[in-house]
Amino acid sequence: MDAQEAWSKIAGNAILKRAIEISLLGEHMVTVTGHPDNGFMYAREILGGRVYSLPECPCGNFGDLTNTCNCRTREIQRYRNDMYQLEVMTKAEIFVETQTPRWSDYERSWESFGQVMRRIKLANYPESMKICSNGQVLIDKAIQAFGLRMRQVHNVLSVAHTISALACAESIAVEHVAEAIQYQRPWGNF
Repeated sequence: MDAQEAWSKIAGNAILKRAIEISLLGEHMVTVTGHPDNGFMYAREILGGRVYSLPECPCGNFGDLTNTCNCRTREIQRYRNDMYQLEVMTKAEIFVETQTPRWSDYERSWESFGQVMRRIKLANYPESMKICSNGQVLIDKAIQAFGLRMRQVHNVLSVAHTISALACAESIAVEHVAEAIQYQRPWGNF
């Protein structure tokens, strides 16, 4: 299976496709949470060793809209503590939570891999970019609200830089920072 075919098989999960696009340009490591059957294998075909699967619980169904998690709270907490160590070792910069697609996701017309690759080729990816003052304020608020660690702040800046490049922007805007921040919360509120 080539990257074009793998891309076409990812039904729904637009956030996973966006993470793949960002990773292709910026060579960021991606960790996919949620059930591994919801796009991870296809992402692996496209990104190779830059993507890892990290189910949210031992059974892989926690948070899934269509499947029931049978894990106990303590099992999930213990599992997540162990998986956090793996996350640290993988040095992932982007976390994506996948969902089981619905039938309408299979019927919908999605952007082709060729369109994504054209956007990547057109991207302006300078060595460094300045971040706007509102972006700086947003990062500070995220640090306070989510307890982002130093490495996560670096990840936000690195991923926001790539998002800005994809937008052919001259600086990192607040919306690029906001999108990058959403990729730093691997398990939301548990």
